[in-house]
Amino acid sequence: MPLLAALVSISSPALAQDEGWSVSPGEVTVTGIRLGESASFPITLLNNNDYPLSISLAAELPLPHMIRPGYIPIPDTGWIGFDPVELDLAPHSRQEVTVRVAIPSQEGIGGKNYECWLSATSTGSGMVQIALSSRLLLSTSTTYVQGTNWYLIASIIAITITVGGVIYGNRREILRWLKH
Repeated sequence: MPLLAALVSISSPALAQDEGWSVSPGEVTVTGIRLGESASFPITLLNNNDYPLSISLAAELPLPHMIRPGYIPIPDTGWIGFDPVELDLAPHSRQEVTVRVAIPSQEGIGGKNYECWLSATSTGSGMVQIALSSRLLLSTSTTYVQGTNWYLIASIIAITITVGGVIYGNRREILRWLKH
C-alpha cells in the first residue's frame, strides 16, 4: 500500500456496547485524506454472550440532531466499505473487521468535515435485532492524489529517442562544427 497521507486516530468513547456484545472503538477520526485516496482501519466486535451472534455491518447517516458540531453528514455512504460485511461471532469471541474509506476525486468535497456511523446489527437468539454504532469523523484535504502521468513519460521517451537519433545521425557534422 502506498504511503498514506491521512491520519487515522481512534479516540474515546472506547466502545459502543449493549448487554453481552460491543464494538470498539466507539469513535474513529480520519484526517487529511486526499481526494482520490483511501484509508483503512480496524474495528473489533466482541461477543460476551453464551450464544452466537450473526452481525451485519453498514455505513449509515447520523440523525440530524446527533451530528457533531462542525461536521456534516457524509454525502455518500458508498465511500465506506467493510471486510467482512457479514459475520458469525461465536460465543465469548472477538473478530476484527477492516473498514475502508475511499474518497472520490471530485470537485466540491475537499476541505470538509464529514460524519458517518459504522453500524453493526446483530440478530442473536430469537427475533431481536440490536444495532450498535461507532462514530466516524472524516476530514478531507483539498489536494488530489496524483497518479502516474503515462502520457508525459511516453512523450519524454519519444523526444529523447528522436533527439538522440538526430544527434547520432549527424555526429560527423557535429564533430566538424565543434572543431571549428
